[in-house]
Amino acid sequence: MVATDVGGSRDAVLDGQTGFLVRQRTPEAFAQPLIDLLENTDLRMRMRANARPDAWPILRWARPSAIWKTIILLWPVPRVDPTAHSDLRMTGD
Repeated sequence: MVATDVGGSRDAVLDGQTGFLVRQRTPEAFAQPLIDLLENTDLRMRMRANARPDAWPILRWARPSAIWKTIILLWPVPRVDPTAHSDLRMTGD
């Protein structure tokens, strides 16, 4: 992973261990770390292995949470006729 050295990225990425943090938000700043990761399989695998223990507790819930989200979003919502319920009618008082 290559990210800018700001806020949440600084908390999520250990520079040189689980990814690279760059100080400037320019294509040039991102280029060399990306090239290093693309060209160096050992570096890429080491960073992946270092990041996995931190990421696993979050990622292992990805599938179950997606299933629950689907269930919640597809659950039929009962339609209510506001004219049929006196407690739902708006009054001008």
